[in-house]
Amino acid sequence: MFPSLSYQTSSNERLLTFKQINLNYNNEYIDAHLSTLLQQKWDVLILQEFSDNNRDLLSRFLSTTDMFGYEEIEGIPYGIVVLSRIPMVYKQQIKLDADKLGYIKLKFLFVDHIITVFVAHPPSPRSKQLWQNRNTLLAALNEAAQNEEGPWIIAGDLNVVPWSQYFDWDNDRSCFGERSYVSFMPFERGRFRLIGLPIDHCIISEQISLHGVVVSEFKGSDHRMLSYDLSINNTNFIKNMIILAY
Repeated sequence: MFPSLSYQTSSNERLLTFKQINLNYNNEYIDAHLSTLLQQKWDVLILQEFSDNNRDLLSRFLSTTDMFGYEEIEGIPYGIVVLSRIPMVYKQQIKLDADKLGYIKLKFLFVDHIITVFVAHPPSPRSKQLWQNRNTLLAALNEAAQNEEGPWIIAGDLNVVPWSQYFDWDNDRSCFGERSYVSFMPFERGRFRLIGLPIDHCIISEQISLHGVVVSEFKGSDHRMLSYDLSINNTNFIKNMIILAY
């Protein structure tokens, strides 16, 4: 009897399409944006800085999507709304400091895989306390992801650049590692790359492959929309036992 070990890696044919945007709480074009997004192709849509006052605008998605942030008792935590055209099978708000600081943990069913998605919007480090809060949240996200079994994604306006010592992930496993970009430009006029920062991120586990990153303008926001496609890697070990009879 001789064992024969073969190694095979394959990817699902279907891609998982994400879109994410920091809307800006005061964006006057949200209604028009949502109408446009309703017609676009995506599987998971992540909206940040979504005002609870605009919750009724989400009703147009009710018949076609699962949703986090529409009927939640606690309102829209941290201004985060997530819409999904694939089954959303788990929802949790992780609180680090009561309702002031935390992130969202969701699980989705994609083909025959459960994918965990962490969504966060740490505070902009405009003061020492906010800087500490941001770093606390980033560290908590990193720990949660590393302890997660199965494929996972971290997404959101993380308010940190990839070259910061507080960006605790392998740059090769991020959207920025796939394509260098600028996602935040604070000035509406005269925008150009030298005054922008890449603070909107997707970060993926080793079980996931990235198939392209696109950044696009988003009217009424000082952020740009991040769009990307993902696939789940299937690694199979096949053991064949060959029996030789004499």
